[in-house]
Amino acid sequence: MKLIEVLKKPKYMLLAVVSALALLAIYAYFQNLGIVENIPFWFSIMPWYNLISLVAFLAIFGVLVAYQVHVFFNNKSCKLGKKARGVGFSSIAGGGVFFVAQCPACISLATLLLPASIAPLFITNGWAINLISIGIAVYAIHYLGGFEK
Repeated sequence: MKLIEVLKKPKYMLLAVVSALALLAIYAYFQNLGIVENIPFWFSIMPWYNLISLVAFLAIFGVLVAYQVHVFFNNKSCKLGKKARGVGFSSIAGGGVFFVAQCPACISLATLLLPASIAPLFITNGWAINLISIGIAVYAIHYLGGFEK
């Protein structure tokens, strides 16, 4: 698979790890309303299934970013329109996870941007939104040709 070949290169593996950790830092910061001291507590009250889905999403997101950078700068046969749509898919996946409150005591961006009657759906069905975001990120990798031989 092209994806494995790209990730064997140290600079792309480092990019995948750094982008996953950067998204985690940004996400944790916003979920804790900028109070960095609350982040360990946030992790301690997060349900195990949300933690697993968050870690899975972050890993896939990091791989997606690294592969996308590789496609943009090294793959001359991939058309610009396809590259732009790949960015769109990863943006939807990355943005979607911000609407999920990973811990039951936290609020999500959905509560700020959506009507109050809809926001509880994002809190109670966060696991589904996590899975949808993971699916979109995997589809973006597929769309960019990462699973081809």
